[in-house]
Parts: sequence; structure tokens; C-alpha cells
Amino acid sequence: MLFRSKTAAKTWDGWIYYHKGIYYLYYLISDHFVCDGFAVATSRDGVNWEDHGWALRHSDKMVRYLGIGSVWKDVRFPETRRFICGYSEWHMDGDKNVETILFAWSDDLLQWQKFDDSFEFRIDERFYTRMEPDAHGSWEDPRWDGICVVPRLEGGYFGYWTATPKDFLGFGFGVSEDSIHWEALEPPRIEWGDRPKMYFIEVGGVHEIDGKYYAMLADYATTNCGMFNFVSETPYGPFRPSINNFSLLRNQSKMHAYFTRFLDSPDGVLVTHHTLAEGQFSDEHYVVYYAPLKKAQVIDETLYLSWWEGNDKLKNREVKLNTSAEQIRFETNQGMVLEGEMTLPGKLMINSDSETGIGIIVNDKGLTEIGPIKADWNGFKCEERVDREMSFGVSPRFRLLLNHTMLEFYLDDIFIQCYTMEKASIGTISHQNVGNLKLWQW
Repeated sequence: MLFRSKTAAKTWDGWIYYHKGIYYLYYLISDHFVCDGFAVATSRDGVNWEDHGWALRHSDKMVRYLGIGSVWKDVRFPETRRFICGYSEWHMDGDKNVETILFAWSDDLLQWQKFDDSFEFRIDERFYTRMEPDAHGSWEDPRWDGICVVPRLEGGYFGYWTATPKDFLGFGFGVSEDSIHWEALEPPRIEWGDRPKMYFIEVGGVHEIDGKYYAMLADYATTNCGMFNFVSETPYGPFRPSINNFSLLRNQSKMHAYFTRFLDSPDGVLVTHHTLAEGQFSDEHYVVYYAPLKKAQVIDETLYLSWWEGNDKLKNREVKLNTSAEQIRFETNQGMVLEGEMTLPGKLMINSDSETGIGIIVNDKGLTEIGPIKADWNGFKCEERVDREMSFGVSPRFRLLLNHTMLEFYLDDIFIQCYTMEKASIGTISHQNVGNLKLWQW
């Protein structure tokens, strides 16, 4: 929605590191085959980005894809001035593909140098599965990917990553004293309670906030695709599904957006993710943008995503609105931000043509449904239903971001949903029970 790479046609997961006034966005590139390295873009405000191209390419041992994790400082940073990056590759082990975690370093966060193979962090078979001899497909191969780090009070780092524990569905966990050499520990337990178990687990990120450890865990199964909310009292677990707001970033009809990651910034803990403008990852053609940053906001010990004030820089030019008109008009060649008050129940419709559009329908409890609708407000088909399980009152403020086919919707600054439309708007928005409207073009 904000940044699209000029380096490669196909990109995927991204993560951001902030250092001395600059945001560094790293994102996977598919050049010769799927995810064969990553590139970097920079921004001084988190909104406007400059693409620098390739930062690290795969090795000649890689046989499937390269996965990315995060960036952290060397524990001896004052002496080494060195940043560390974790990434993964699939290598052949006999006749099987096995994933392994590798490391690289940089002194400028733009160009990265690989550590040699002696630093490779291999699957620890004491606690984790290394091979699945009877795998029905690549999706059943054990994982060892995407390490993210959390500072330890006693020095060094805890690490969390996508892995395949031997005895239960979970993820990887370990520790490093020196930032580079890692020891795998017993994986944290997940106490599911009444929640159904996920199909797969990828670790988006773990972060300590106010003494608790919040985990954003991904499920990429078609029927349960999205990012889900877990919390633990300790870094060792057990992790439990959040009582409220469990579906942090959910895709019900198709993958609209995916893979949230934490980052530390001067404005506190933020979250980044990518969104799809066209197609799906399995398609020959798809288009990925990187979404506006969001705040990690804890309310009643529950993690929410919310509007980051830095995104107000998108409000480049205010458009004077005719408040008596039935429709709002805007220019489609650039993104826009629409804000106002919605008396619940309320409705918005982004018009796709003279007869159809995409409806955003909010009931009197704040539950939001999004999907195709006819211009006369009939024939609504709900494709995404989101209940943040919190009260928004009678007349919450709303915010709608729209760029090309991508939209984001917020209520009282709480992020509700991303949605990718089949085609872009014709430049009009219809509405019911909304007022005090303001519109800005990017």
C-alpha cells in the first residue's frame, strides 16, 4: 500500500529495523526462482521509501528458497559496530531437503556479508524434527526458519523461530550469549484451552511489552490463513491464545495481507506486514506492497494493532468535500485517506463501477463485514468478518485508506482489516450514517 519494489517483480515477506533516524525495510525477492534473496529500502519517516536493491543473495547450496528473520545488534556493538542478520536456506541432506539458519553481518545495514558455514545453526534433534520421511508434500517438511530475537536481562538474546517440535505443534526457542552462536532449548508449550489448534505455525514475531511476551504466530493454511495473538508470562512459555482479539490479521476469503513483524522505534513498538494488490503467492503474476506501519497497542493485556501517528504524513493534500452530496469523489491516480464519524450501524461503499462496489458494513456492536455489494446497497456478500471484541460506542471515528485495489479500515484508531478489491475504484465512495468527513490525497 505504501512501498512496492522497483528491484524485482515478485517480492514477499518483509521486516524493518530502525537505527539513528532511518527505517530499513528488508524484503524477500523472487528473481530466478522463489525467494532467492532479500533487498533493502530506507525511509526517514516510515512513509516515503527509497529502494536500494539487493542486500544478500542465496548460496549455491540452496535448493528451495531463502527465508528471512530479523536484524539485531552484536552484543559487542560498541567495539565491532556490527549488526547481525538471520536468514535460512534449504540444503540437500542425502536425498532430502533440510532447512537451516544462517547468519550475516553488516556495518551499514545496506550491504551484508555472510558468516562461513561454521556458524550454521542446524536443527537440534533433541527437541525438533529434522526430516519427515513420509512427507506428502513440501508443506510437511520440518521447518527451521525466521529467527527473531528478544534481549535477555542477563545479556545476549532469546530467539524464537519457525520450527517443528517433536511432540506437539509449536515453534523454536533458544538462546545466544554472543549474538551469533545459538543453542536450541526445549520449545515453549502452547496451552490451547478452548481454541482449536492451528494447522501450521510460522513465527511472525515475539516481543516483551510491560513484562509479558506477546507472540504473533502465523498460519498459512488456506482455511485459516493469517496472524494470531498469543501471550506468555515468561520468555519460556507456556504461550496461550489471547482471550480477545485472537485473530490479529485474518484472511477468510483469500490472502489479503500476511506476516506481521515487530520493530522498535522512537514511537514505541510498531508492526509491519505486506499486502497483496493483485493475485496470490501461488499465481504466476502477483503484486506485493508493504503496508503502513501500525502501533502495537496493549489494552487490558491484549495486543491490538492501531493507527501510527507517523502515517499522518500521508495527508498530503486536503480535498474540499461537498457534504450534501450522496457520494465522495477522489482522484484514483494516488492514494487517499478518508476520516469521519460513523453512527452505528453505518456503511461505506467503494464504488467499482456504476452498478457494484465493495461494502464496509459496521453493526451496532462494532462488528465489521467487508465484501461485494450492489450500488443500491442490496446483494451484499460478506467475505471478511472482523470482531475486535471491544466497545466502540455509538459514534466511533473511522479511517479508510485506499490505494489502487488495497484498502485498510480503522475504528477509533484500532486496525480492523486489510482487503484487496478485484478492481480499483472509479473514484467515488457512497455512505450511510457517516458525518464530519475529511479527505486527503497522498
